[in-house]
Order: sequence, then structure tokens, then C-alpha cells
Amino acid sequence: MTFARISATLSPAKISSPLLRVLCVVIIAALFMSASVFVWRRLPTAPEIQNAFDVHGTVGSTVSGRLFSISVSKVAVAPVVKHTGYFPKQRNITSLGQWVIIKATVTSLVDAPMANATLEIGDNAYRPDDRLQTSTLDGAALAPLIPQTGVYVFEVGTEDLNRAASGKLYISSGEFKWDSRLVVDVPLDPEHAPRASVVALPKTVVGRT
Repeated sequence: MTFARISATLSPAKISSPLLRVLCVVIIAALFMSASVFVWRRLPTAPEIQNAFDVHGTVGSTVSGRLFSISVSKVAVAPVVKHTGYFPKQRNITSLGQWVIIKATVTSLVDAPMANATLEIGDNAYRPDDRLQTSTLDGAALAPLIPQTGVYVFEVGTEDLNRAASGKLYISSGEFKWDSRLVVDVPLDPEHAPRASVVALPKTVVGRT
């Protein structure tokens, strides 16, 4: 029996007893309240409505959204990186865990000067190391339609890295509500992310891929 038929059957106009009419009204009100609660609990929340529109891809493919496009070409892991920037003065920087180095080409498709990167491994999220901004894409000022090729460098806990077969690289403008966000699946196993004792960071190249 459908909800409409139940309502018609319990219509107060068809019931002569005042007590039954009151009972009928209570039952119908309860049914409507239950239906309202059912619908309300299934409505999207404000954070869900404001979430980014994720665009997914893998290493070797070009992933494009409204603001940026990115192509990840290589992943490497090492406890020490040799950087090319002005700061810090020491050339070799040792990680407390492991450095995850992701080589990529990033292009701003509109007037979005900075691409913010986050590496998610399991339940933890990592931002590029601030000490290496002058050597990496994290500090690169992007110009529309001019690609820049370089690396993002993340300091990751050794245990997190050993437990993970892969991670996710997120690229956005920072405030990505109601906008696209790029998500690249990044392999972290030794076969696809070779281990080394030291990785020399390449200089960021502008205008060539």
C-alpha cells in the first residue's frame, strides 16, 4: 500500500468518530514528519556542496582542470636532497624521514599564479618543504599558458612511506571551493619510486616541457 493510499484511507473526512479523527491526524502528521526527516538526512551538507570538483589522473598522463594542468613524469625517494636554491646555504639537506621527490610539468591555464601542492599518504597530508621553495615548483610564479617543469619535494615519515604503495598529489589554487582540483595517483613502491642515497634537485625550467 502506497503512502498516498494510506493517507486517503486515514483521511479524517471519512472517519466519523472524533477520537479516531484525532488519532488519524496524529498518524498522518507522524508519517509526514518521518518522510521529512528521511529526506533531510540525505541532503548534502555545506562542506559537500562547497567541495572541489576533483579531476583524477595518473603518472604519465596530463590532468587538466579550470585553473591548472599537470603531468607527473617521475617519482623518487631519498633521505638526502641536494638543492639548487639560494637558501638554505648548505647544499645537502637531510630529512628526518624520507624525501619524496615528484617531477612534474605544471601550467596555469588562467591567471592563477601559484599552484599549491599536497601529498596525501594514508591518513596524513604533507606540504612541500618551505626550505626548498626557491629550488622547486612550490615557489614558482606561474604565468598563463607557460609550462614550468621542476619538482615538488615532501618530507615524509619513514613508517608512512613504508606502509604505502601509493599516494595522491593534489594541485589547487589553495581556496578550491566550487572549483576544480587536480588529483594524481602517485606510486611509492620501490619499483616505481626508486630509492637513492642522494637526489640532486633539477632547476625549474620555464617554457619547455
